[in-house]
Amino acid sequence: MKKKRKSTRKTRVLLVRAKTEKLPDLAKARAVISNSTGRVQIIDENGHPLPFLDADISLGYERVSTSRMKVIHRVASDPRGFYRDPTTELMRFATLMGVDTNTREIDGERISVTAVVVARGVHYLPNKTPPTWTAEFSDQPAHVWLNTNISPEVVGWVNSIGGALRSNLPQPVGVIVDSELDRLPRINSREEPMVGEVYRPDGYEFVYASPHHSASEHVGNAIMAICDKRASAVLKELASNLDARGWLRGGDPHQWMTAWRMWPREWVSWRKRSSAA
Repeated sequence: MKKKRKSTRKTRVLLVRAKTEKLPDLAKARAVISNSTGRVQIIDENGHPLPFLDADISLGYERVSTSRMKVIHRVASDPRGFYRDPTTELMRFATLMGVDTNTREIDGERISVTAVVVARGVHYLPNKTPPTWTAEFSDQPAHVWLNTNISPEVVGWVNSIGGALRSNLPQPVGVIVDSELDRLPRINSREEPMVGEVYRPDGYEFVYASPHHSASEHVGNAIMAICDKRASAVLKELASNLDARGWLRGGDPHQWMTAWRMWPREWVSWRKRSSAA
């Protein structure tokens, strides 16, 4: 008798977390969904929106091995009403900036590469089947860090946001990252800094998106997939090129690392991308 194969289908989970001063009577609360916009409001028995202070929306799936949900996308939401689709939540940003850092030990040295992709002109059609999006993407110069003494991901954040501030990117900017998931709400609210005394600047907000899931469905995941691929390509070059590693060791020193360099690559012009790409 043949054994039945276990289903590998993943159950999608939509999770909304909200903060309130006083716990409402959720037994009497209900959700009201707009058919035209997909916006969701949680209202009390009298039809009044529940007084949430802030909220975020996560999309993920159930894990078989643990009760904890695997988050593939999380974004802060308007506590007065949120959208069922994380990509719709991203439409309030004028610019999206993906920042991803990959790290590898090469010849006893810890080398990290931060890749950045900026997206503008994002258009989203959530009511199509399947939902579709288009945007213009631009690769930014990658940075290479040698032997960081703090999280290389956070080094990438601080450096990339600093560069964006100097470039006057249109705000608000959604900074899409794939690490420090549990810290991001506190960093966004400025309850804690990104690192040391460095806090999130005005006009910038962190969004979580995994580079390995739903890359074609959600623009945030697509941006991170490109960042991840580019950072991996630079690390592969550094692993195989002794001269490139020597070039890195001769870079500028910094309090957070032994040395750093900007990866020598010509500027890539804006190019259109879509969910179908």
